[in-house]
Amino acid sequence: MGQVFTQVVKEFKEGGVWKERHNKVMALREVLRQASNDATKEFLLAYKLSQLPSFPESSGQSEQLARDGWKDGICGYFDAIEAIEFYIELGN
Repeated sequence: MGQVFTQVVKEFKEGGVWKERHNKVMALREVLRQASNDATKEFLLAYKLSQLPSFPESSGQSEQLARDGWKDGICGYFDAIEAIEFYIELGN
């Protein structure tokens, strides 16, 4: 699970559409708080994004999380968004 978390945090910190776009990430956090697939779809449309950062396929959650932000009542992005400012990757 640690690798999944790391991948999503890195995408928010370094990914092309998210890097140095703190306001966009915080706007996503507010949208996700609504727990609404429609709100997430509107966010993606407004920012011209096809999906949210992807989770590894091995997690079995990638497609639904990247589309909706939520799966089975759990948001896959809150912890990663909150950790962005404090996360430091350590060497392997």
